[in-house]
Amino acid sequence: MARSPQRPTLAEISSEAGVSVATVSRVLNGKPGVAAALRRRVQSILTENGYVRGSDSNAAPLVGVVVPDLTNPIFGLFADAIEAQLAVHGYNAVLSCIRTSGDETEFAEMLLRENAEGVIIIAGTNNFALHERSDLLDLQQRGLRIVLVNGPANGVPAPSLTTDFEHALGLAFSHLRTLGHTAIGFAAGPAESSSSALQIGAFTRLADTTGVHGELFVTPYSVEGERSPRGISSSVP
Repeated sequence: MARSPQRPTLAEISSEAGVSVATVSRVLNGKPGVAAALRRRVQSILTENGYVRGSDSNAAPLVGVVVPDLTNPIFGLFADAIEAQLAVHGYNAVLSCIRTSGDETEFAEMLLRENAEGVIIIAGTNNFALHERSDLLDLQQRGLRIVLVNGPANGVPAPSLTTDFEHALGLAFSHLRTLGHTAIGFAAGPAESSSSALQIGAFTRLADTTGVHGELFVTPYSVEGERSPRGISSSVP
């Protein structure tokens, strides 16, 4: 395999090793699930191309990934997809499941110590210090790039990716109205969740503008919540 002038990406490494990018990422990050002989072969190719874990200056750059919860499978899917894409572009993902503001502070300081390239913050029910405008601005001023997912922060000059809930719910409304339905219910997550708040706002506006009777159910993100979406309900005229 011909070497490129720059250090090969993990996609190129995976092609040379004859394995998937995910396998290369697991070896690079010391994760289980790779046979010993295969791990040695991939590690040899990684080392040959300058991918060395630890404080070595040739180590692949780090990007932090913050998730609020891993019991909700959607956040695990987010983390897997982000880690795979970072690996393709030659970055190591460092995942942190934030449960307290202390966890956030410790994780942010670790990223700064390790000269991480940035942090991707996936918003959820738990919104601690890292999601506050002043703390985000402080991290940016200290050199940490920030990307926000489903939780935009007003006044923070950072890329923000949010699902277009208005469009998605609009398609659902259109389909149900085509079938003749004039009363539509919507089971949303906890109101304190950033993405849930966006969904509730979109549903309320659509119910108002389309003239349907909307019934909103606010439930926990849990199996129990799915089985009995009756936590808090309200009608939208």
